[in-house]
Amino acid sequence: MKKVFAVLLAVMLLVSSIATVSAADNPTFVLGKAAFANKGDTAVMTIEVKNFDSVSAIDFTVLYDGTKLELMNISDGSDGSLANLLPNAGKNDFAGATVSCVEQGRIEVAWDSISGYSVGLTGVILEFEFKALVDGPFVEKLGILTEGEDAPLLRKDKNEGKELEPFDFSVEEQVIGFNVSGTVTSYLDANEKVTVELYEEGNAEPSYSATVTGNSGTYSFSEVPSGTYTMKVSKKGHVTKEISVTVTDGDVKQDVTINLYGDVNSDGYINPKDATLILQYSAEFDVNPNLDAADVNGDSYVNPKDATLILQYSAELISKFPVETNG
Repeated sequence: MKKVFAVLLAVMLLVSSIATVSAADNPTFVLGKAAFANKGDTAVMTIEVKNFDSVSAIDFTVLYDGTKLELMNISDGSDGSLANLLPNAGKNDFAGATVSCVEQGRIEVAWDSISGYSVGLTGVILEFEFKALVDGPFVEKLGILTEGEDAPLLRKDKNEGKELEPFDFSVEEQVIGFNVSGTVTSYLDANEKVTVELYEEGNAEPSYSATVTGNSGTYSFSEVPSGTYTMKVSKKGHVTKEISVTVTDGDVKQDVTINLYGDVNSDGYINPKDATLILQYSAEFDVNPNLDAADVNGDSYVNPKDATLILQYSAELISKFPVETNG
């Protein structure tokens, strides 16, 4: 539980210091990520490797934020070639390998071929189960210690007498979700803040939140896991809009227009035309007003009382509607 590991975590995320080799077949660590919604939630993060050819031994150190996460379990990879080489014989003990959480925030991994033969490593080789120590939502990711005596070491081929040596490698981050983005169209003061919130199904608190400005402001949420969400968009003087957003297997673009209270015909203005539309609706004419925008007194009904308030607003007798004050 040493504070130094919070610093190490920041250092390990400086991927640019180790990703200078651009060859397509460069050995690569793919570092797992996980989203945590609440304190006590558990999730699995993985270490995946690619393009590790003819390897007979490897050492590396995995880092995680021990101030936010507690390591619960370690197991061998479910779909990597090491799954067959490292049968799970216990929490930290795999055949031919040592995987040890030496201190909170730091896991040392060492594998040496028992018979001296070399293998090509690919896929998920290790899985780590973590529990959140703090409230979320937040996204955490694993890291690799890239500098110093614990930087990754490798031995290729079958030479058992050869020492492990440093090697050029790359680091990638696992993609755990998709981007949800779009443009929010609103009216009145362009400097007024627009709040965009994304609620996971069944949750009372937003999993993602953003504040944008401008009457055509853009928002973006990254790493949103697949699922069904409710998006809420709000701005002073506007009707809060809720829409369902489904994330499946790709990025989602969701543009939203929010309407002014009193803008019954949704043209971006508040004037006698809106009052007329309410009166026509009250008289059962075949019209389709924006009922949420029409209920300006907040009594859950649309009737001539609302039309009167809109006319007063148009004549600058009032500066806001009762529904705004009540809200």
